[in-house]
Amino acid sequence: MSPVLLVLLPLAGAPQQPPAQDPPSAARSEARTPAEAARELREALAGDDVAAAVAAVRHAGERSERPVLDAIAEALGHAEPSVRLAAVEVLRFHPAPEATSRLVAAAEVEALRSDPYSAAAWALALGQRGDLRALPLLTAGLDEAEALHPQVVTARLLALGRLADRRAADAVMAFLAATAPEDARHLSAVRLAMAALTGADVGRDRGAWLEWWREHRDDFVPVPPERPLPDPSLERRWRLTWMSPAEKEALREAALREKERARRRERRSQRN
Repeated sequence: MSPVLLVLLPLAGAPQQPPAQDPPSAARSEARTPAEAARELREALAGDDVAAAVAAVRHAGERSERPVLDAIAEALGHAEPSVRLAAVEVLRFHPAPEATSRLVAAAEVEALRSDPYSAAAWALALGQRGDLRALPLLTAGLDEAEALHPQVVTARLLALGRLADRRAADAVMAFLAATAPEDARHLSAVRLAMAALTGADVGRDRGAWLEWWREHRDDFVPVPPERPLPDPSLERRWRLTWMSPAEKEALREAALREKERARRRERRSQRN
């Protein structure tokens, strides 16, 4: 299998995002004031057309003004999961630093906490932002992980791997220590998070990781985010987890182009 196709393999259990909708024209967007843009988004959120609400959230994500970001944040509590997921995605990849504050402030939004798909997407968004204010939000309840949906646990562990702080590694290792030795459900996520945090890899071995952390905790130095992970398969999965939808689409298109080139080469070889 080609490297491009390998990197496109989906992350198991990752929340599925709603399909993008065609936004209104850019000319119209530029003509509106922030207050008008926020009001239009709230009107769409209050309506019965879910697709229109999703499109409005995505379109509002092209703006960075505080009133618009506030309106997007309100969509995090929308009754429709697709609208919530659209708002999470917009804030996750938004260039404005203020988007992080909206995600952190959403910790008490019941709709996000009660729906495992929304909760997992929110955790990944917190990890994407890489802000240490997310640390207590991501670790809350991990000591009683059986009460959490497995997808939420996986997302939180991966998000902790983005925080580049010893407290994040401590939380991942505390979670691992609290799991039963025969419980291997989250070993892959633990391995990935710890490899990102430490630059080391001891495989999917619970005991080996716990022993490694006991020996190396005091020497912990955050790994620069740009440093590749020690195993190529881990690196592919890690990079894919944090790619934006646009980056994933570019990879998909590259994979299709590569596939077409391979077909042409095969046809030429058959003719010869």
